Amino acid sequence: MDFLERLGRISNRYYNMGLEKAQSRDLWGASYCLKQSLRFNKNNINSRNLLGLVYSEAGEVAQALRQWVISDNLQPEGNDARRLLETARRKSGRLEALSQTLRKYNQALEYVHSGSEDLAVLQLIRVVEDNPKYVKAQLLLATLLILGKDYSKAQKHLRQILRYDRQNPVAISYLNQMRPIEPIGGKEMESGKDALGNVILSHRKMLDDDVILPSSYRENTGWQSVVNIIIGLILGAAAIYFLVMPANTRLVNQAHNQEMLDFYEKLNDKNIEAARLGGEASRLQELYDEISLTLQDLEERQGYMQKQYQTLASILDAYTKDDMRSAVLLYTDWDPSVIPDETSKTIADRIHGDMLSTGYQVLADMAASARQQGNLERAAQYYEDSLAIKPDNPQAIFDLAKVTKQQGQEEEANRLFGRVIMEFPNTDLARQAKEERGY
Repeated sequence: MDFLERLGRISNRYYNMGLEKAQSRDLWGASYCLKQSLRFNKNNINSRNLLGLVYSEAGEVAQALRQWVISDNLQPEGNDARRLLETARRKSGRLEALSQTLRKYNQALEYVHSGSEDLAVLQLIRVVEDNPKYVKAQLLLATLLILGKDYSKAQKHLRQILRYDRQNPVAISYLNQMRPIEPIGGKEMESGKDALGNVILSHRKMLDDDVILPSSYRENTGWQSVVNIIIGLILGAAAIYFLVMPANTRLVNQAHNQEMLDFYEKLNDKNIEAARLGGEASRLQELYDEISLTLQDLEERQGYMQKQYQTLASILDAYTKDDMRSAVLLYTDWDPSVIPDETSKTIADRIHGDMLSTGYQVLADMAASARQQGNLERAAQYYEDSLAIKPDNPQAIFDLAKVTKQQGQEEEANRLFGRVIMEFPNTDLARQAKEERGY
């Protein structure tokens, strides 16, 4: 079996396991199996789409969208991820609410890290009220309640987790640790002896007329009554000090914590607004930079076009003076393609035709003159300008090859000689080119 085929089968096996667990609402087990499936084959579209659905069901919409976007990029056609993403986009209000919920959850995490567990609990209560399916928030809230020894509320949230994720191992573990130990058999033990011989007293339900008098009971005298009243007042004051005052203090602290939470939420909203305004400012700056570059490009094009018009005027002036050398030299640096108006294009076509008929030869003659004067660099430039006007001039190609050879550029010279031989095979220049190459 091919190695990749084996990996694909393992990935599909994990996908089937994840599908079974998802159908039985075992979200934790389903996500584990689907992640294993993607570990063996990251292109398994079914696993990725189902993992997104599991994340969505667990309240982690951001993770779900991430999986669907990756899936859509891997397979744009015939993919359910596109439909899921479109459905999510249509519910933009729902996405915004979930985004706010995620921000609140992250704020609660910051409270936990800073040691403000009370604020974190208040924040998480709001989160789970907005999104009861958010398993991570429910689990964190239950953990904080357990740390605060509020076991009944913690059990409530853990059971809520198991409504959406029936096999969540953390929730099950927490519930098992908080389950009270019941008597053996679930009944009260009768009186008698246990297995070790220890006496066990029986219990019965008291009747309404049963009165239990302690053996030391006796009626109080007057001064004893006064002492009892004083003791009662002291005990009442102690009860107020130790029971009522802490409760009032706790209420005040809760009110203060709520005020602090409201303040932090407003501060968080202001920070979000500032970030949004900063993003808009950044986009405006980018737009300004883009417009500036466009304007600069237009100015450069305008300047370049104006320069070509000036060159055209100079060429026409050289024609009126019968100065063909100047006209040809100006033509070599001229770009008529940027001239838009039809009149100037007509003039440019005429000049181009004139250069094809006589201008190229003027440049070749200027090159020969420069070569005789020993200025090989200028001669080569004139030959190249002449060939730019008329590329199929064998004499100019041959002469340029000889000048290049004189400059010591053997490889380029041989290339030019070869061009003469290949393009003009039955000419005298081809025979001379072969001799130059040593054939």
